[in-house]
Amino acid sequence: MPYVGGGIEDLVIVYVAANIPGFLLLIIFLSKKYKYSFSFSFKHGYWLVKESIPLFGTAILTTSYSAVGCSVANLDSVNIQKDFILSASKKGSLFPYSTKALNKPQFSH
Repeated sequence: MPYVGGGIEDLVIVYVAANIPGFLLLIIFLSKKYKYSFSFSFKHGYWLVKESIPLFGTAILTTSYSAVGCSVANLDSVNIQKDFILSASKKGSLFPYSTKALNKPQFSH
């Protein structure tokens, strides 16, 4: 959120606040149509958190795997660029294709 200077915490707070009215309307609709009653207990909340730990671990591992993959790809591209510059410098020109590009006619306005 660079436009307003907020971080990920602000984004999560706004997302949760925006979904509260829909959640309440869903509970009201279910209670009127299907006689559903909503009750919260810490026992069920604890069970839900315990069951969601593998999903949390999967998300963390997937994110870290992606970050490591991007870092390795970045290092690989640096090595490829370094190899290209070294091979071009051995041939006598640091930028062998730049002279061809400069000799092409320019577009006129």
